[in-house]
Amino acid sequence: MEAKPANMKLKLLKFWIITISFFILTIADFSLTYIATPDLRFEANPLVTVFGLGWPALIVVNIVGAIFFVLSTYYHSIKYERKFVPCKNIKEFCSILFFERPDKFYWIIYKFPKNREAFWAMTAYSFIFVLFVVRITAIFEWILILQRNSWQSLNYWSFWYIYNSPSDSAIWNIFLYIMNNIVVNNSFRWGSFVFMVAFITCILLIPVQCWVLKEYKNNKKKESI
Repeated sequence: MEAKPANMKLKLLKFWIITISFFILTIADFSLTYIATPDLRFEANPLVTVFGLGWPALIVVNIVGAIFFVLSTYYHSIKYERKFVPCKNIKEFCSILFFERPDKFYWIIYKFPKNREAFWAMTAYSFIFVLFVVRITAIFEWILILQRNSWQSLNYWSFWYIYNSPSDSAIWNIFLYIMNNIVVNNSFRWGSFVFMVAFITCILLIPVQCWVLKEYKNNKKKESI
């Protein structure tokens, strides 16, 4: 009978560690942004590069994002209750978990899951993962910019430099060719926006796979008990 209170304490501890860590990264990101580019000249956020907005828009969007982050963390860490799924392999596990049938794994590609709770837990986990990656990447970028000795040192490292600066490097030429064939009127600003969307979409695949593998392993542990 003591297992549930102990488990809840662990969930709460996990929730607070993730939330506090994210807010520390957010404060660091905003502080470095203001130090490096108070006029947002080096900012790569589409709100600035595409829509021409300033600090108020960035602050509002980040507040909204922080609210969704806290709600996602709460749902995934505390609210979501995992149920045992009898299965033979990971494909069957996914099929039963999302559609309550053992033979519908490929429905994942084109159907909305029947088990909404599992779907939202996976979505929350992915959202948490992506925001952490975005924050850490931004902090790394600002540190590079603040510590730069020359623009050449940023040639292969800074996303902002790739977005907004001409270069003779092979990386830039490949990037420019792709953007010129995707983006209307060859707009660099929209090119950076498309690149960021593609980047976030790609990294979304990582947490989805991690979440499924994690849940499958936990399910196997329950099976062996």
